[in-house]
Amino acid sequence: MKKLVLAAAAAGVLTLGVVGLASASHTITADSHSTIVNGWDPKNKPTCPAQTLAPQGVGSIANGFYGPIEIYGFNGESFNWRIRPAYLSVYDMAVVLVKGGPSDLEQYNYDYAGGGLDDYDEGLTGPPNTANNKGFFGASNALFCFDPKGGGNN
Repeated sequence: MKKLVLAAAAAGVLTLGVVGLASASHTITADSHSTIVNGWDPKNKPTCPAQTLAPQGVGSIANGFYGPIEIYGFNGESFNWRIRPAYLSVYDMAVVLVKGGPSDLEQYNYDYAGGGLDDYDEGLTGPPNTANNKGFFGASNALFCFDPKGGGNN
């Protein structure tokens, strides 16, 4: 009986620990992402989908503020972004395009209607480096495409 009580107590502590860990995690991830081969041409840069608004380009990714976006945690290969507090009631994210390597893009699609908020994401990278199978190309440029808050379904 003593072992049963100890096991039940341990299971309760473990359950509380797991629930605590799960509720502490706030990572929002894109609904989907895909690689666009040869999608970046310096003479004809990519644009946001027609139904989105107020694109924000970042010509050379670095930690900092870019209009409604803050980029943080940039390490050369990946970065995190969030919509700045003053813009949270105005925008949701629709699409983020990340350039890496010679001309490829990684497209991250967000859909507020799919559940959750599209106010931030973590660990975005450029496209996979298929030339030498060594992870990802460094993230160099980005284009952020917005939906109006609570309206839009991209």
